[in-house]
Amino acid sequence: MTRYVASRAFVLIGVASTLLSLSLVSDVSAQPSPSPIADEFCGTWGNHGSQIQIDCDKVVQPDSPDTALATNMTIEGRTYVWCTEPGTNKHNPPPCDRIEGNNIINGYQAWLDAEPSADPSVDAVTATFITGTNEDQVGTTLTLTVEAGPLLVIEPDGARYCRPDTDPTTRQMWCGA
Repeated sequence: MTRYVASRAFVLIGVASTLLSLSLVSDVSAQPSPSPIADEFCGTWGNHGSQIQIDCDKVVQPDSPDTALATNMTIEGRTYVWCTEPGTNKHNPPPCDRIEGNNIINGYQAWLDAEPSADPSVDAVTATFITGTNEDQVGTTLTLTVEAGPLLVIEPDGARYCRPDTDPTTRQMWCGA
C-alpha cells in the first residue's frame, strides 16, 4: 500500500511540474520581442507635407487595445483640404488640415505595424495599416525599401521620403521643401 501511495505522489508531482513548466513557457512566449527591422529603415523620414516615423526600438504589443503600443510606425501629413475654408468658412469633413495660431496642423494620421519582409532574399519592410484617419486603408499593406541617398521608397505608390542625413541633391529632387 505504501508503494502505491508513493507512486501516486510521484505521478502527481510529475503532472504538477509539467503544468508549471508549460505555464512558464506560455508566459515567456507571450512576451513581446524587440523589432527585427534593419537599422537602415529606422528613424524619421520626411517629404514635403508628410512624415514617417519607424520606431525600431519599440516592442510591439499586437493585442494591445492602445494603438500606440500595438504599432511601430506612424505616418502624419497634410491632406491639402482645410477643415474650414478661408474666406467662405465652409466646413469640410475630416480628414482635413487646420490652422492653430501660425501653425498648420496635419489632418492625416495613420498607425502601422511594420516588420521585415517574409521573403529573406529581399531587404524590405512590409507595413500594414492598423488604424488611421482614412479607414479605407485599414488592412492595406505597403512595401518599404531603402535606396542610395538614403531614400525610403514606398510601394505601391512610389512615394519617397528622406532623412536628415540624405544627400542634399537627392533631398531636393525627391523630398521637396
